[in-house]
Amino acid sequence: MMTQLLKLGALTASLLLTIHSQAAQRPAELEAQLPELKAILESAHKKAPELIKQAFINEEADARLKQAKSAYYPSLTAITNFGYRKDYRDSGAENTDNLGLTYSIALRRPLYHWGAIEAKIEQARIDNDSDQLSYLKSLQQIERNIRADYLTIILNNTALRNERAKQTILEGRSETNRINFEAGKMSALNYEKSRISLAQSFLTINRIAQSQQRIAERFQYFAGWENPTTSETEITAIDLNTTEAWLEEQHTQLQGASWTYATYSAERQINSIKHQKEAITQIKARQRPLVDASVTASQNQSNTSNKNNVDTFSVFAGIRVTWNVFDGFNTRNAKIEAQTKVRRLEQELTQLSKELKMEAAEVLDSLLFQVRNLRLTQAQYEAEKAQYSLEEDNVSSGRSTALTLQDAALSLKTKEFAMHQARADLLMGLSDYFDLVTPIR
Repeated sequence: MMTQLLKLGALTASLLLTIHSQAAQRPAELEAQLPELKAILESAHKKAPELIKQAFINEEADARLKQAKSAYYPSLTAITNFGYRKDYRDSGAENTDNLGLTYSIALRRPLYHWGAIEAKIEQARIDNDSDQLSYLKSLQQIERNIRADYLTIILNNTALRNERAKQTILEGRSETNRINFEAGKMSALNYEKSRISLAQSFLTINRIAQSQQRIAERFQYFAGWENPTTSETEITAIDLNTTEAWLEEQHTQLQGASWTYATYSAERQINSIKHQKEAITQIKARQRPLVDASVTASQNQSNTSNKNNVDTFSVFAGIRVTWNVFDGFNTRNAKIEAQTKVRRLEQELTQLSKELKMEAAEVLDSLLFQVRNLRLTQAQYEAEKAQYSLEEDNVSSGRSTALTLQDAALSLKTKEFAMHQARADLLMGLSDYFDLVTPIR
């Protein structure tokens, strides 16, 4: 386990080289394709509430580190007592009493504590690093949510255009349906279904508009973004052949790489191991002589052969050694517990690495399925376009009615939306995969 941990620095460097070599082949980041999304993310980096929270966390971390470093400085303690003292003596000696003031001042500074002070300071630094990792993870999650919301906006815009076109068709048919129903040419059931379809269309439009409003509010809160998002942006076509080939390569590359040790969960686990090892250093120091420089000055009262309650001022300067010789095996068992915990944390780190690789493999499987599904969805859309063109020709030649062409137009828009939805799902899946395998730092 120790050898494995010593290699962690080299593992991170290896990961960075691996990611760099793959950068030219892998699909572009979502924000690289959508300039407005990139601007929103950049705004979030400056205005996200998480940054305000992090400023406080950084101040807290600095204060904790200064607390740990304070052990290097001398400590000065003053004790003052004022009150009544009564001394009772046996063998006929005279009892004495006195009302007075006593005080003592002690100045101490650690000289050698077997690395315990340095270990405590290092623990504070590790805690600071863990706080920074948590911040980076939170920021990553904010970026993920903004990407998902932005894709939702694009899909909503497409859905809104389709639904308004559908609504126009349904409204145009509503009067004809009413006349046919009153004339007995249309059943009550079919007439009611047409009315429900129109009402459903109005409801869908309202739902989409509300969704857009909520997303705009989230953009304003998390990114300080108040500009209206464009309604003309569409999800562009994806090079499926290149994407599929890159995903296939990832299966082999990720299983042999050490990328897992640079992820958020692994970095936190590594910090826990380091923190625990510093705790072992402090525990070991408890069984060793602790050497301090000490200066003590005190004033109290003492009895002499000539007089009782004599004010006495004493000064001591020298080396103070404290040695916990025996504490009922408390320190020994604390050390055993700490060492066992280190082995457990190292085992969990190895297990975590394997689990992350399995998770990455499952994500890759899902992405490959999405690529193939998108390929079929696009083929269905192209077939629907051909069908629509055929219906246009039929209407022009009088072999079909305008009503049939309207139905074909609605069907085409449905297939078009399904294609955009599949593209959005794939792009979001790729973004999540990048977050999974890219170093958290």
